[in-house]
Amino acid sequence: MGRRAHWNPSDGSTPPFAEGGAAFVVIQHLAPTQQSLSRAPAGSPGQRLSPCEQEILGFVAEGKSNKEIAAALAMAENTVKSHLKSILAKLHVENRVQAATYALRHGHRNKPPNKTNG
Repeated sequence: MGRRAHWNPSDGSTPPFAEGGAAFVVIQHLAPTQQSLSRAPAGSPGQRLSPCEQEILGFVAEGKSNKEIAAALAMAENTVKSHLKSILAKLHVENRVQAATYALRHGHRNKPPNKTNG
């Protein structure tokens, strides 16, 4: 068996799921459609996601870690893990990379926060 490559933060390279990272670029390439999960056809996996799960999936698609998602949503990291397990089951995928690919293919992204001048 071949060796698995691991990201080394000390070498100054971009993390694989960060914007510009290898996995992020591959996922972006695989995401040609813009259909929203909230408008998924009846019976499709994405239609069953709760608003909280959709938000977490958006963060996963952005390459955020469970710890980063927990901080952004003011919830415990274990709560994020629990939601993520539910997301994976509902989408019939095995890992967060497949979930991120699903989200990007279906145009699911979190809306950026409103910025006010002033």
